Amino acid sequence: MKPLSPAAHRGWCARAAFTMVELMVVIGIVAMFLGFISFMPREANRSSAVRSAAMELAATIRQARALAMDRRAIYGLSFNIECAPGSSGRILNNFSGQHWYQILGPSIMNFDMNTNGLPMCPYPEAWWNNGVVNNVTAWINEVNKGWSGERHYLPAHQVRFLALADQDVGGMVSSGAWQGQLNTFANTYPRPWYGYWDPAAKRLYPWGGYDTNLVDSNGRKSSAFYYEGNDGTILNCENSASRSTTFGTPVPLYAAGTPRPIINGNWEDVLLLFNPDGTVIESLFYARWQCLNNANGGGGGAGPFGDLGDRSATEQYVYSPSYYPMTNLTGAYVFTLAPDADQDTDQFSTAQAAWNSIMPAFRVSVNSLGLVAVEQVEPSAPAGTVFDTTITNWNDDTQTTVYYKNNRLTNSDGTPRGNPVMDFLTPDMLANRQWWTK
Repeated sequence: MKPLSPAAHRGWCARAAFTMVELMVVIGIVAMFLGFISFMPREANRSSAVRSAAMELAATIRQARALAMDRRAIYGLSFNIECAPGSSGRILNNFSGQHWYQILGPSIMNFDMNTNGLPMCPYPEAWWNNGVVNNVTAWINEVNKGWSGERHYLPAHQVRFLALADQDVGGMVSSGAWQGQLNTFANTYPRPWYGYWDPAAKRLYPWGGYDTNLVDSNGRKSSAFYYEGNDGTILNCENSASRSTTFGTPVPLYAAGTPRPIINGNWEDVLLLFNPDGTVIESLFYARWQCLNNANGGGGGAGPFGDLGDRSATEQYVYSPSYYPMTNLTGAYVFTLAPDADQDTDQFSTAQAAWNSIMPAFRVSVNSLGLVAVEQVEPSAPAGTVFDTTITNWNDDTQTTVYYKNNRLTNSDGTPRGNPVMDFLTPDMLANRQWWTK
């Protein structure tokens, strides 16, 4: 083989150098492509996991309704939200896999006198009104006997409940709260189902989040539906004290250092009730409210600072459906599911980052007739959407007392105004606390 001439050698080197440049370009393109496709599966997996969990919840709601209609009995579906022990509670997380729901079948001991003798799941009003419970533990034990079928757990580190209602109003401070005014709010409240990102604090205040620095007019921590009560400051999402029943022989309810659910499924904090005619109603914190009601002269029972009474969201949720979070307006009970939190933090540098932490989200709704729907939360507002800016500061009661009555946006004369956002979310909505449209 003849050696290359000097000229040919120079030409070969030039071609080789050019080929190396091309190779580097190709490597760069391949790296970008691999990064892109590695991102896509993560987003696709997040969406798939949340969608699957939403479809499973919808199927379970339909199952509970079918059981009630087939067996001529009143069934329930109870929800539980527990943040992992050791976490702050400021952001709902499912790190320990204790976001769950389960069907409740008819009670063995049926004391309800308002259902024409129909079998019914253990329901607080029935038990307290008939004076058959000497302490809350007896009722809780009956609940434990009533579980039906499997307990459905949202996959840990994958999916969480973002909200179980359309708004969180915290600790109401309005003297008119019992009359349904719901118009004087503590700082950062009301919070829509997707929360509120504060541009100044760079902080996301979610539905149900717990913050020891937020105190209502009664001196209680005003967030997470009176998650704290009178047990003392809750740290690390664990019970800060042990508690026993206060009526009759004391019986332990829970122990210090054990996990403390924000929404307690064993107490029926959030409960759907399915009637034999297919209709559905929702009960919120009713056991806690009954404890407080009995302690205040409504039939004896639990003491005001023991049992569940001091952890009652009384001002928010009472008998009339008009007090429930916007269900009188939307016509449905809505449960929001989202990807689990990546870490236990409420700090996000931008509204976009906060938005990324809760999307893609899906909402499962059931109306009063029992019709169920699953809907993905859209990442943009529909064309032509105009947000209502009547209330510029939700913590200014000179505005809210005029324009927010009976748990909804109103005109100054009290007539309804606008509609709450149900099925879309943008970063700007998080930062501006925009959740009503014209």
